[in-house]
Amino acid sequence: MKMSILRNDDGFTILEAVFAAGILAFAILSYTLLKTSSLHSKKFSKELSQAIQLSRSQMDDFNKDGYNDAKLSVVAGTRHLYSELGTLPALQVGDFALEDANWTILDGCPSTLSKLIVFTGEWNQSAATPKSISLTQVQVRP
Repeated sequence: MKMSILRNDDGFTILEAVFAAGILAFAILSYTLLKTSSLHSKKFSKELSQAIQLSRSQMDDFNKDGYNDAKLSVVAGTRHLYSELGTLPALQVGDFALEDANWTILDGCPSTLSKLIVFTGEWNQSAATPKSISLTQVQVRP
């Protein structure tokens, strides 16, 4: 007579069911975290590209105007856009806007025949981690 190996052909044991449920829960949690992270990255990259677009557009306007706009005031060798808040008016594309934008021009920096232009824009200021972008350009005078 052959000795039979202990088998349970009636179904899964409770240990196998708990182990399978744990693997399924881990897989669902991993997928959810990956999807959430992906959505946050997509939103941030969209905001960043819009901020870059607005900043480059403003920098192009500065280049076109020659940095001699009548709205500028000179303060200690630094030029700022004149307004009550000392910032640019709201720069907006669609539903995205740079909430705080300002720029500075330093004459004679880094050399006597050049200007250093710095444009800074911020958005999402009400969040725990506000975002910002800064563009810097050196322009040599002719």
